[in-house]
Amino acid sequence: LSTPPELRSKIEAARAQLSGDRREVAVLFADLKGFTAMSERLDPEEVTLLMNVLLQALAGAVYDYEGYVDKFIGDAIMALFGAPLAHENDPERAVLAGLAMLGVIVRHNETAEIPLAIRVGINLGEVVAAQLGSEMRQQYTVLGDAVNLASRLETAAEPNTLLVSESVYRRVADRFEGEELPPLTVKGKAEPVRAFRITKYRPPPAGPRSETPFVGREAELERIGALLDRVRGGDGGALLVEAPAGMGKSRLVREALMRRGGGLPEIELAFSLIRLPGQRPPAVEIFRQIAGGDPSCAVDRAYELLGEAADEHRHGVGGLAWESEPGPVERAEEADPQAARQNRWLAAAALLEAVARDRPVALLVENVHWADEVAREFLAFLLTAVADYPVAALLTGRPAGDWSWLPTEVERLSIGPLDAPAAETMLGESLDDMAPEDRRELIGRSAGNPLYLEELMRALRAQPAGAAPRSVPGTVQGLMMSRIDRLPGPVQLLLQMAAVLGNRFPVALLEGMYDLEAQATGFGSALGTLQIEGFLEADGQAGCGFPHALMQEVTYGGLLQRMRRVLHESAARLGEQHFAGSVEAEAPFFAHHWWYAGLPEAAGPHLWAAGRASAALYDLPTAEKYLRRAAEALEIRAEIIADPEERARFEEILGTVLLQRGDLDTAEARFRRLEEHGTTEGKKAWQARGIEHQGRIAWYRGQLDEAKGLFERGLSTLPEDEERFAADLHNDLGIVFYYRGQVEDAFAQHAQALSLRERLGDRLGMAKSLSNIGSVLLHLRNDLGGAEDHYRRAQQTAEAIGDRQMVYSALHNLGLVAMERGRWEEAIETFKAAERLQEDIGWSFARYVTLQNRAWCEIMLGRIGHALRHLNVCLERGDEVLEPVNRITTRVYLFDAYLRAHADDRARKILSDARRLAKELGDDEDEGEISLREGRLLAAGRSWEEAARAFAAAEEAAQRLNQVTVLATARAHRCRAEARAGKRDAGRCDDSGGDNVPLVTLVRYLLADAEAAE
Repeated sequence: LSTPPELRSKIEAARAQLSGDRREVAVLFADLKGFTAMSERLDPEEVTLLMNVLLQALAGAVYDYEGYVDKFIGDAIMALFGAPLAHENDPERAVLAGLAMLGVIVRHNETAEIPLAIRVGINLGEVVAAQLGSEMRQQYTVLGDAVNLASRLETAAEPNTLLVSESVYRRVADRFEGEELPPLTVKGKAEPVRAFRITKYRPPPAGPRSETPFVGREAELERIGALLDRVRGGDGGALLVEAPAGMGKSRLVREALMRRGGGLPEIELAFSLIRLPGQRPPAVEIFRQIAGGDPSCAVDRAYELLGEAADEHRHGVGGLAWESEPGPVERAEEADPQAARQNRWLAAAALLEAVARDRPVALLVENVHWADEVAREFLAFLLTAVADYPVAALLTGRPAGDWSWLPTEVERLSIGPLDAPAAETMLGESLDDMAPEDRRELIGRSAGNPLYLEELMRALRAQPAGAAPRSVPGTVQGLMMSRIDRLPGPVQLLLQMAAVLGNRFPVALLEGMYDLEAQATGFGSALGTLQIEGFLEADGQAGCGFPHALMQEVTYGGLLQRMRRVLHESAARLGEQHFAGSVEAEAPFFAHHWWYAGLPEAAGPHLWAAGRASAALYDLPTAEKYLRRAAEALEIRAEIIADPEERARFEEILGTVLLQRGDLDTAEARFRRLEEHGTTEGKKAWQARGIEHQGRIAWYRGQLDEAKGLFERGLSTLPEDEERFAADLHNDLGIVFYYRGQVEDAFAQHAQALSLRERLGDRLGMAKSLSNIGSVLLHLRNDLGGAEDHYRRAQQTAEAIGDRQMVYSALHNLGLVAMERGRWEEAIETFKAAERLQEDIGWSFARYVTLQNRAWCEIMLGRIGHALRHLNVCLERGDEVLEPVNRITTRVYLFDAYLRAHADDRARKILSDARRLAKELGDDEDEGEISLREGRLLAAGRSWEEAARAFAAAEEAAQRLNQVTVLATARAHRCRAEARAGKRDAGRCDDSGGDNVPLVTLVRYLLADAEAAE
């Protein structure tokens, strides 16, 4: 890559103006007291001589523990531990130096005519370490709040005492005796700070620990080996290996595969903190590794592997091939991004299954704790889809991860520190020249972390023979920082540039960045040093990367913000040359680097490209991140998206993503902008779309009147030739009327939407309209036959276009029809079929709705235990994803199960919770259902008059909302309750229920009981 002159000057200027880094440092302040009185009695020459002697002794205490004297300030000294060189135990070293300073003054006072005193304060925190000063004189020092607090602690200390902050004490409490003081009020701090007085050093008990040949993991190897044996025998299995950074998760998995894998073919996925050049979604990675990198050949290879299922996955394979390498393969047009994503996922799973049918396969997933929301959703779907095939899914992750998204079938294996014998074996003969007690102490401080011991051996090899363990870092982060500090300047700069590029990167791009500035060491030599020392490793022929992600994090974290920005800009500018033929495909790379370069205007076009691509893939979290940043960039410079039509598209996509992510307020603001933009540009279609989306937000908030007004205004604004948008608005109005119980209006709007969509040939829209009409017929007209007919037509249409999500919805609705007819077993089987499809789709919301309905069928069949099991799953896990009305349904169905089981107290408690939740959410749609159950609870307790009033309230709510089933049930219950209470007007009730067999049966029973009571 050629080096742009402006980049060279920029990076040289940045390094000249401020060369330094960010790091954790223990800062020590010590101040001598008594020199004023001494100056009154002694000659200034004597005072100067004595001060020099004492300051040299105090500085010697710093140097004894490998600290750095930052400056002398009169009769005070400031020292650093952790800069310019870091150690694992810098806080411990600082405290030991402070205690040594107290000892210097004690020894002085034993013979001095005029006694002196000293106060010492130590704090630990992040600082900026840099060379400061003028051209004539510069000094290495540190700046930051950590320095100020150390100074305040010194001022607060009593004479001849040592005070440390809480951050220091937490790191050294096992090595020193001390006492906590009352909280201190110090200048510059809004809240009092905790401080501890250190009195003396407490030697730790000797103890061993861990590191380097592969040892000490026999039980873990056996666990993974057993899974591999099962897979080679034809079964499936998944295992998450969980451990902190550096504990050897990846090496353990590799060792198990080498010993027990039997040569299984491997498919590898790896996640990182940032999006890397060339990185693609996991489904696409699976496609590339199975079908090959050349898209034109890969499609044929995929079809060959899929065999008879090839046609079923045609859309998905095409989408995967296009995402793999946009351009060579024609992209199939799919109206619904979510359906398109679903097809890609299904195709990837089918390919993995096809490979596994031929031969067992290992699926390796590295650093799964860094998987984003969409990647987690895909993995959950994939692991469920291939669970019955001979696939060994081996995942690695850190304990801090949230694993609730993992399927329950995934086993967990936590690995801990290595024990002392294993550590001794790993160290082998590397440290034989160290004293045995020092060796034991060193192993004890390693904490059994294999990576730490591996890094420790490298660090010790670079030190003089026989060096004491005091000079060796004892945490992985501290160790890595100490190794970085010891690299030559140019080599250290190259490592920092690599960290900016990420965990994996093209070597040519790194070389371009390094050549921005003339260096004493050539690129090849510097890169070779980093590879020999284990900081970097080759990744294919043209790539390179960090062996451990933690090294990249530590290196990047040490960069000053200004230098980070310059290096990110360098990466972006050089990337324009390196990725000249694929700038659009690598939009996330450019968006990331321009943004973190502090140049949002340059990032803007790439943020927009990356955001709309993520939205098209239904990767909503990533789309939100990019599009929000693009919006910030547009506030700075609106010309980033100059084309009015493109700007309208931006507002609509951003608003839609925010709406789907649950940020209704911000989404509403974007849709208002869309409407205003349409008004300004004279584009009524844009105005109408903005109005429609605002209506949907009002509908989501339960503001049905406002939603209706907005939808009607949208229709009146929309040009006549925009029939597709008009169909959407009629559909929206139909849903509003449905929720308001206005049967004829709902039916008319959905029929109009269906007519428009049929004329347009919009088959997905037709399926949605048919399904909506079916729901009106089922729930508002009690026309089960008509509902079933529409649901089946929706199913057939969805199957024809391959939209499995719509097929699921149709199946689920057919299960509801079977429920209404009292065909409980048929309903359960239909719901199970829908659930199997839902597992393919990975739609978590739908799973819990299906479970609710299965539970209701189990209640009707008297299988209360089954019902409670399903409903408790919905209560414990589904509340996070279910809509408000469905969350209330979980509770009212639980009430029904508890009441059938005669657990009245539990029934009362869960019903009270349903009432609370409905009030909290402003939901009045379930008023009839809740009041009906309140009446049933009162009736169970023989409180007939109160029960009759509750049933009357349910009847009134159902009448208002046109809920025919609730209305008929509440009316019959009221008649019975009134008869039981002594009133004789049950004749006002009838046994209407249409072809809803359970409803008719229940109503007739209640009315017969009412007549008997009279």
